[in-house]
Amino acid sequence: MGAGLAVFHEVRNMKPEATPRARRSLWLCLSLGLLLGCGPSQAPDAEPEAHFTEQAAVRQSLRGQVTAGTEHALVVLPDGVAFAWGRNLEGQLGTGDTLGRSLPLMVAQAQDTNGPQRPLQRVRAVAAGAKSSLALQADGTVWAWGDNSQGQLGLGTTGGTNLLARQLPGLTRIISVAAGRQHALALREDGTVWAWGSNLMGQVGAGAEAGAVPAPVQVPGLTGVAGIACGADHSLARKADGTVWAWGSNAHGQLGAGTSASSSRLPIRVMDEQGAALTRVVELAAGAEHGLALREDGTVWAWGFNSNGQLGNGLPDSQQAAPTQVKNAQGTGPLSNIVSITGGNWHSLAVDGEGHAWAWGFNIRGQLGDGSTTRRFLPIAVQDTAGTGVLSGLKALAAGDNFSLAVGSDGRLWAWGYNFQGQLGLGDKVNRSRPTPSAGATGRGWVVTHYDRTLAAHADGTLWVSGRNHKGQLGTGTTTSHAAPVQLTLPSGVVNAAISDSHSLAVLTDGSVWAWGDNVYGQLGFTDGQPRLQPSRIPGLTNMVAVAAAPIDSVALRTDGTVWTWGNRLAVGTPLPGVNALPRQVEGLEGVVAIAAGSEYAVALRADGTVWAWAYFENTWYDPEGPAPLSMTPTPVQGLEQIVSISRGGLFMLALRADGSIWSWGEPGAYQAPHSTQPPTPVQSLTGVIAVSAGYNHALAVCADGTIWSWGNNGYGQLGDGSMMPRALPAQVPGLSDGVAVAAATYGNSLAVRADGTVWAWGNNSYGQLGTGTTYYALRTPVPSLLLP
Repeated sequence: MGAGLAVFHEVRNMKPEATPRARRSLWLCLSLGLLLGCGPSQAPDAEPEAHFTEQAAVRQSLRGQVTAGTEHALVVLPDGVAFAWGRNLEGQLGTGDTLGRSLPLMVAQAQDTNGPQRPLQRVRAVAAGAKSSLALQADGTVWAWGDNSQGQLGLGTTGGTNLLARQLPGLTRIISVAAGRQHALALREDGTVWAWGSNLMGQVGAGAEAGAVPAPVQVPGLTGVAGIACGADHSLARKADGTVWAWGSNAHGQLGAGTSASSSRLPIRVMDEQGAALTRVVELAAGAEHGLALREDGTVWAWGFNSNGQLGNGLPDSQQAAPTQVKNAQGTGPLSNIVSITGGNWHSLAVDGEGHAWAWGFNIRGQLGDGSTTRRFLPIAVQDTAGTGVLSGLKALAAGDNFSLAVGSDGRLWAWGYNFQGQLGLGDKVNRSRPTPSAGATGRGWVVTHYDRTLAAHADGTLWVSGRNHKGQLGTGTTTSHAAPVQLTLPSGVVNAAISDSHSLAVLTDGSVWAWGDNVYGQLGFTDGQPRLQPSRIPGLTNMVAVAAAPIDSVALRTDGTVWTWGNRLAVGTPLPGVNALPRQVEGLEGVVAIAAGSEYAVALRADGTVWAWAYFENTWYDPEGPAPLSMTPTPVQGLEQIVSISRGGLFMLALRADGSIWSWGEPGAYQAPHSTQPPTPVQSLTGVIAVSAGYNHALAVCADGTIWSWGNNGYGQLGDGSMMPRALPAQVPGLSDGVAVAAATYGNSLAVRADGTVWAWGNNSYGQLGTGTTYYALRTPVPSLLLP
C-alpha cells in the first residue's frame, strides 16, 4: 500500500475519540514542498536507477513525505519534523500517549530508555504500518514506534507497544523504509534489503520458518535494489534494472508469479502476462493483497486480488496472478501519462502528468473521492471539493485502509474517505466522499483570536500571546499588555485553546486543561473566585481534547465524545457565582466531535453530522420548535445534516456542510446574519466553501479556489475591503489568494492564512491583538502578522 502502508481491512466497534474543528482555532498551513506518498518511503537523496527518465528521477526525490496506515497518517515537513494524526491506541502516533488525534501532533522520541521525550527531528521519510510507524532520519538511521506484537518495530523484542520513537539498533546507511501489516523493510545504500517483523507468510524473505523476526535480517539473493514496498503480508522490490521481485503471501496472486498456488519465503521475479519478466519499472506500490507498478512509459500494471476492482482492468470480483495493464476511464486503452501511484486496502490511486488524481476500487467510505460510495472497476477522476470539477495541481498521494490523502504543488494537504478515527486530519470524525483541504497537517501552528487578544501555538507546542491583559488574561504573570507575541510557560505542548472576554483555556498533550484570567464566575474551574495571572491546571479534567470559552462559562470536550461545562450559566446546577466552578458532564450528549460557546449558549457537533444546542436564557432562536431553553437540555437544531464544522458568532451560528455550503441561524440583525432566519438557511452567493469563521457581527469564509470572503459589520475594517461600510452579502477580500483558513474574532478583527504559511490580519488592533507589533486601532486591509514564525 502507498508509502509502505499496512493495508488490511479491520472492522472495529469503538467509541470515537473526538477532536474538534470548531470556530476556536485557525490551523495554519505551511508549504510541504513537493511530496510523494506512494510505494515506499525513500529519502530524497537516494541514488537514481539506471532506467529512470528525468521525471522518474524527480519522483525519486519526493517519496516518503506523506504516508497513511490503517487508521493513522504521518507527514514530514521540510524542516525535518514529523507530525501524526488518527488512531493511537497502540501508540502509533508517537506522542507519548494513546490518545487519538484528529488534528496533527508532533512525533516525539525518548532520549534514552527512561529519558524525557523531545521532538523527532531530521526526518527524511516516514512509513505507516497497520498500527506502527517508521521514520528515516537524514543520517540513515531508522526509528520506530507503536505496536510491536510481532517485532515489527525491529528493536530485537516482541510484544508490547512503544509510545515514543526509538532507534533500531545496528541499522545504518538506510535510504528507504516501507511498512506492512506487521512487518517492515529497509533499503540500504548498497542496494541490499533488510526485513523484520511477522514472517508467518514468509514476508520477511529470509527463508526462515514462520514466526516473528524481531531484528532486521538481510533478504538473501537481492542486490542492486532501488525501491521497496509492503503489502499486508507480502513484499516487493524493484531493482535498478527495472525488474520487480516479490515474496510472502500469494493467496491471491499478489506475488505476480503467474500462480496463486503457494507463498514464497524467498524473492521471486514478477512476470508479465506473456511469462516474461516485468521490466522498465520506475515505481512500486502495494495494496493489502495486490501490487502496482509504474513503467517508464507512464502506464500502470497491477496484479493480485481484485475483489473490488482495485486492479483497474474493468473485471469485477477476480484476481490476476500476473501483471495486467490498468485501463483508462473508458476501458478503451491503457491509463497513461501517470507519474505516481499508491495502493490502499482495496483501492488504488494515481497522479497524472497534469496533476490530476485517478482512483479505482473499493469506495464504501468515499475513498475514491468522486462524491459517491460506488466501487469502480475502471479509473475515475477524483473530484474537487464542490464536485464541479476535478482536483488538480497534485504532486503526491497516500492511501490508507479506507481513506486517501493528496498534496498539491502549493503544499496544501487534501483528505477524503473514512474518518472514524480522525485519520483525515480535519479536526472532526465526519467521512468525506470528496477531497477536503486539511488546515492542520503542516505543523506551522494555529491561532485562536478574540476581540482584544490572540493566542498562537507554534509547531513545537509552545503557546504565544499578544494583546490586552488588564485582567491577566494573557497568562504572563502580570497585567501588562503586549503588542508583539510573548511565550507562556506551560509544562507540555498545547493542542487546543480558547479565549473569551476575560479568561483563556488550553488543552495540553496529556489531556489536561489549564486556565487563566478572570474567575469571578468560576469560569476557570476554581471555586475561590480568584483570578489567575498564570496558567493553572483545572482539577478533575483528564483526557480532554478541546475547549470553548464563553464570557463567564467554559466548555470542554473529552476523548470519549462527552461534553463538560463549568461557570455561571451553562454549567449544571444553580447559576450563582462560584457554585458551578466544578466541571460537570452535560447529560444526554455523546459522540460529539466539536464544540462552540457564546454568551449563555453552547453548540455541539456530533459525529453523525447533526448539531445540538442548549442555552440559559429564554430565547428560542437556536431551535424555534424545541423545548424551552431554560431546561438546559441539548436539543438538535432542526434542518441541519451532514455538517462538518461549526462556528459561533454573537447571537448567530454558522455551520459548514459537507457539500461546501454555509448555513446560518440565530438572532437577525445588523449584518451579523443576513440570511439567519428560522430555521437555518444557506448563506447566499457562496459555494465550494472549505472553512468558515464567525465573529460577533461579521463572518469569513475560504473557498476551494483559495479565495477569502467576508460579510457583516465593518466598523473596524474587519471585512478587509479598505472601507468601514457594512455589507449584507459575502464579497471577496481583495489582495488575498491561496487562502486555507480564517478566524473572525469578537468585535472586529480577522485573520487568514495562505498556502505559503504566511498569516495576514486586519480589523480591530487597538490592543495589539493582531500581533503586528503595533496598536493601530483599525486596519482596513490585510497586513502580515508576526503571530507565527
